[in-house]
Amino acid sequence: MAEEEEPKTRRRRPRRWVPACPAAVVLLVTTTWLTVGGDTPGPGAGRRDVPSFHREARFLITTGVPQNGERTNGNPPWLQVRALTGSHRDRPVHAVPPPSPSAGTVREVIEGPGGTFVAVAARARPCASRVYRFRLTGDGHATRIEPVSGGTVAALAGGVAISPDGRRVAFTAVPCAGWQPGTARGVLPVERPSKATLTVLDTVSGHRRTWTASENSIIGEIVWAGDGRTLGYALGEVVRRAPAYRGGLPAPAPDVRGTTVNALDVRTAGTRLPAGRVLYRHQDGAGILLSATMGPDGRTGFGMMRKAEPASTVMFSFAEGRPIRVTRTIPHRPGMGIGVARGESRYACPGHLDAFGRVVEGTLSSGRETCGSAYAH
Repeated sequence: MAEEEEPKTRRRRPRRWVPACPAAVVLLVTTTWLTVGGDTPGPGAGRRDVPSFHREARFLITTGVPQNGERTNGNPPWLQVRALTGSHRDRPVHAVPPPSPSAGTVREVIEGPGGTFVAVAARARPCASRVYRFRLTGDGHATRIEPVSGGTVAALAGGVAISPDGRRVAFTAVPCAGWQPGTARGVLPVERPSKATLTVLDTVSGHRRTWTASENSIIGEIVWAGDGRTLGYALGEVVRRAPAYRGGLPAPAPDVRGTTVNALDVRTAGTRLPAGRVLYRHQDGAGILLSATMGPDGRTGFGMMRKAEPASTVMFSFAEGRPIRVTRTIPHRPGMGIGVARGESRYACPGHLDAFGRVVEGTLSSGRETCGSAYAH
């Protein structure tokens, strides 16, 4: 597929129990941490509700709205670095200014190997996203912020995943819906489904390769296997349930159906996303799928679904060519809050069936925050 031509480049504060970049998905039920695909954190797992596998982090890197009036040259910071003090009060370290006036607003920040980080910034007019790489100094200051060669696309990029050796960056992209003033992220994705894409960027050569699916498809849960050549992703179809109601009321939100978790060897020929090996195929009548992520081995994975009868959240594992194995069932109780957090880093932003957070309870909605924070040790 021909490489896309680069255009000329001219926060809401994250919930503390949602750290970046999982290898294991974690449920927070009231104050209890439960893991899928990993060990359960021990008692007291939570300085500020941060799970135990991030409690030793020194810094939190975030995007979005400034705290305590922090400004850079009169403007909100591009990134923020805060020292984790072990108490309920983080210490601001660095309000990072944008590397250029046209850098846009940071939407995702992802930890990479070797002490590197990747940030994806976007602007609405003209619609464009750019991938940046940077490091932290020992005292928590962002430094060496540079655009990645070939990392500019004329679309809204998201779902970033970095290969274990740091050479390749995978992401998806959708058209921009425009700019929403006053929001943490500013640039929004279109609400209507388009054609799911998956692009792999070689950060050394700047070469890009893109795979696509059919119209009205979405992609999420993008993550590399440990071999550095296999990409996992969840692929779903968006289906409208009914036309608009009588009386001019809007139509109900479209459903996401037929979701599969695929594993794709990026060295093979072809440009079709459905051609990847199917590790898991969700049966639409089994329950509402909440998440499903390929494991580091490229052949197994884990997920969560919600059942109505009996009302419960089911955590399960899956393997290529095998039926799922239920690992835990959590009955719903009145007032019980369940949240998704993430375990040790895989240099990615899984945990979302759609990379732009548009899937809520099995239906398509407007985009919401995905990976707006990363930890540094």
